[in-house]
Amino acid sequence: MTEPTQLTRRDMLRLGIGLASASALAADVPIPVVTKVVKTTNGDVQGLVQDGVQVLKGIRYGAPPVGPLRFMPPAKPKPWKGVADATEFGAPAIQMAPPISASPATDFGRQLPPSIRHRRRLRSRTRIACS
Repeated sequence: MTEPTQLTRRDMLRLGIGLASASALAADVPIPVVTKVVKTTNGDVQGLVQDGVQVLKGIRYGAPPVGPLRFMPPAKPKPWKGVADATEFGAPAIQMAPPISASPATDFGRQLPPSIRHRRRLRSRTRIACS
C-alpha cells in the first residue's frame, strides 16, 4: 500500500493559482444561445444568437459544382432531412487558399491560348505615355 503524499506550501500555492485562473477564464466565456429552427425551401437550419442577432452561417445555396454542373450557374441544392448546423462557415474556396511555391501569374499565363497571350503582349508594348 502506498502512503499518501503530502503537499508542500509551494504545491498548495500552485494549486490555488491554477484554480483561480481557471475560474476567471471560464467566467469570460459566454454560453452560446441557439436560434429557433428556421424552415427553408431546402430543409431546416439552426444557428446561434450573437449580440442579440440571429446568425445563420454556411447555408448551402447551390448544389456542388461537379460533373455536368462544373462551370455552370449554381443549381438548387438537394433538400436535406433533419436540422442543418448553421453555426460555422464551410471550408473556404480553394482559390482563396494561400499560394504555394508556384506563381499564379505564370501558371495562368501558360493556360491561356496562344492568341490571347499574343494580344496581351501587343497591348503592353503599345501603351502611350500621357504627360
